[in-house]
Amino acid sequence: MNWLCFITSLPTENATLRQRAWRALKSSGASVLRDGVYLLPDLLSNRTLLDGIAQDVLSGGGTAMVLDTVEPSGTDFKSLFNRSEEYAALLAELGKAAGELTPVTRPALCSGTRRPWHAAARGFATGSR
Repeated sequence: MNWLCFITSLPTENATLRQRAWRALKSSGASVLRDGVYLLPDLLSNRTLLDGIAQDVLSGGGTAMVLDTVEPSGTDFKSLFNRSEEYAALLAELGKAAGELTPVTRPALCSGTRRPWHAAARGFATGSR
């Protein structure tokens, strides 16, 4: 399988750019190899996303590269995308919340679990399980 490696260095004085890039990479389900180095499967949608983030970073004074990467023999990049523990924690949280639902508590509990659920759903939709 081929992969995309995104390498970036962001200017420390531009917190907005750093936050925007970090959020986009996190919501994409990218695996973090180390600070500033991310990995995604080589899919057109991922390439488009990473190219967009790279353009944003470059226009903000940072550096960014999207590199085609072939998985070296003896490695298992897919294992970097195993989100089993996160899904188990999410399911436990949802089960607990469902048991505590009342007409009064329902809105508060739903707002507290909405964001983790959306992030998990995005990971599932992109095959980042």
